[in-house]
Amino acid sequence: MRRAAINKYLWDADTGVYEDYNFVAGKRSSYHFLTTFYPLWAGAASPAQATAVRGHLNLFEQSGGLQTSDLDSGVQWDAPFGWAPITWLAVSGLDRSGFHDDAARIAGKFTATILDNFLRDGTIREKYNFASGSANVKAATSYKNNVVGFGWTSAVYLRLEDVIAEPGKP
Repeated sequence: MRRAAINKYLWDADTGVYEDYNFVAGKRSSYHFLTTFYPLWAGAASPAQATAVRGHLNLFEQSGGLQTSDLDSGVQWDAPFGWAPITWLAVSGLDRSGFHDDAARIAGKFTATILDNFLRDGTIREKYNFASGSANVKAATSYKNNVVGFGWTSAVYLRLEDVIAEPGKP
């Protein structure tokens, strides 16, 4: 039942991505967001759907990890910024769907970004600029601070180290 609803409302076969659905307007968004990988993590995507979604990694993958969207709006939720929890769901979804090499590659980029920044300033941050690989995040709107000491970043870092060590066992 849930899989059927996900496919009915979120899956766009023409573009090969899962999109947000606006229930008020009765249509899907055309805004590309990293949540397109969530159905892979949840096991709701068919092998063909997972392959199609994987084909859109180029919208999100940067030198330092996965940015949340392909839109640079200046808002903390958009490109080039990324967050640990959404990265975990995307990477573990890719791994669960059999794309172990992609999962390990992205996990390596994320962990390198976190480690490089930690070695530079001794902190773990809430969010990162994955295009530059930096914790120096300047958002034009929303809350502008990049909070130090975020447990989710530390936890995802450790889980992604496991993906690198043993792809296929998230």
